[in-house]
Amino acid sequence: MNLPAELQQAIEGQVSRFNPSDLKPFCDELSTAYRQGVAGHHSPLRSDAYRCAYLATRMPATYGAVSSVLSRVGQSLSTLGVESVLDLGAGPGTASWAAASQLPGVAKMTLFERDASLVSVGKAMAQVSSSTALLEATWMAADLSSEIALPPHDLVLCSYVLSELSENSRAAVVEKAWASATKSLLIIEPGTPVGFGVLRQIRDRLLAKGASLLAPCPHALVCPMTGSDWCHFSVRLERSKLHRYLKSGTQGYEDEKYSYLVFVKSPFPRPAYSRILRHPQYAPGSVDLTLCTDIGVTAHVAIGKNQRDAFKRARKVEWGDAWFVDRPKPAKEIDLK
Repeated sequence: MNLPAELQQAIEGQVSRFNPSDLKPFCDELSTAYRQGVAGHHSPLRSDAYRCAYLATRMPATYGAVSSVLSRVGQSLSTLGVESVLDLGAGPGTASWAAASQLPGVAKMTLFERDASLVSVGKAMAQVSSSTALLEATWMAADLSSEIALPPHDLVLCSYVLSELSENSRAAVVEKAWASATKSLLIIEPGTPVGFGVLRQIRDRLLAKGASLLAPCPHALVCPMTGSDWCHFSVRLERSKLHRYLKSGTQGYEDEKYSYLVFVKSPFPRPAYSRILRHPQYAPGSVDLTLCTDIGVTAHVAIGKNQRDAFKRARKVEWGDAWFVDRPKPAKEIDLK
C-alpha cells in the first residue's frame, strides 16, 4: 500500500520544517516506546519535533491499518448508509484521512483530540486534501476521559487510542462511543497481545449489550483464541526515502500489524464464512489455511487441486480475507471481503 499523494504531501509539508537528522532521535524514541506498548498519538507529544517524528513514522502505519480495515468493510458500511464519521482520539486526523479515501459517501466528520497542538497540525494538513468532508471537518480539542458529550454519528472510529487509557477510562469511553454510534463502531489497536487483550474485553462488553459483530469475527460466540495466541492482521506499506532514513530501514516497505473489531447497531443477514488468520501456506498441489470458523473454533484446512473451484479461490486469498463456505445464502446479505 502507498500513501495517497495528498497525505504524503501534507506530512512532508509539516516535516520539512526540520532537518531529518534532527528528527531521528525522536523517531528512535517513538519506535522504542511503541514496541513496549506505551506510545501513540494519545500520549503527550511534547514538542513540534516529536510531533513531526510521529507524522513521519507512525502516521503512515496507522493510516495503513485503518485503510486496510475500511477496504474490507467499506462496502458493508456503504450498504448501511454511513454518511458521517466521529473520530475519537484523532491525533492529526489519520483515521479520518483513511475514511475520506475509503468511504466516498461520507459528508460529515467530527474529530476529537486532546492535544491542541495536534489539532492545529491536523487542521493544517487537511487543507491539502481534496475531500470536502475532511476540509470542512469539525475539530474538538477535548480529552476523551473527561465528562464530555459525544455527538451522534453514523460511524464512530477509535484508532490506536483505547489501549492507552486506564481500564476505567477505557470502559467509559467505549460506552460513550457505542451510544453515539447510530450505525457502526470501528475499533483498531496494535496487533500485539496487549492490543488484542483490550479488544477481547471490549468484544465481550458490547456483545453483552446486544451489539452485532460485522468483522473480523465470523461469529458472536466465545473467542477461540487461547494461550499465547492472538488475533491480528497485517498491512504492507511502501516506505518513502525519508521514512526509510528515519526508521533506519534497509527494506523499501514496512509491515504494520493490527487488531480490530467492527460492530453494528442492527442485526444483519450475511453468508456463512470463516476468517483467514495467517498467511496461506502453499504446498505442491494444495493451499493450507488457518481459519476462525463460523461455529466458534479455529481450524486448519488443506484445499487440494481436486477441489477445483475452492483451490482456484484459495490461491488468490490473503491473510485477513473472508473464506466463504458452500452453504445456502440469505436472500439479502452484507458484502464482506
